[in-house]
Amino acid sequence: MAGYSAFATVLTKVGVGAIAELTSIGGPGISGETIDVTSHDSAAAAANAAAFREFVAGVKDGGSVSIEGNFTADASHLALFNDLAAGTRDNYTIEYPDGAGGVLATWDIDCIGTGFEITGAFDDKLSFSGSLKVSGVPTLT
Repeated sequence: MAGYSAFATVLTKVGVGAIAELTSIGGPGISGETIDVTSHDSAAAAANAAAFREFVAGVKDGGSVSIEGNFTADASHLALFNDLAAGTRDNYTIEYPDGAGGVLATWDIDCIGTGFEITGAFDDKLSFSGSLKVSGVPTLT
């Protein structure tokens, strides 16, 4: 098999359950900073034409999770909005299906809501989008 279908990926919020009617789940997009530690004593002195900067690893960022879906105003949608309004940090999981009824991989992440928007174009479905900022160390299993 060359890949897996994303169909049936689930975002779950602790104490609430699966976030209903999602059509897209993106992230988290993890990144790491670097710190320039180049000095006059670096291995290749600045006078050398082959001189290169030296770096060490810095602080990492767990990134964000973006979601989109059909807005139904159910308990899971209201919980997302209420957490954003209150500034609450909570635990979420993202489960990716293996195509055989099991779980291929899971993210376990603590998040703070950073966005929630309902869209209702006259010629389209009622939808919503949201974003969650990862706080702390995300765990991929």
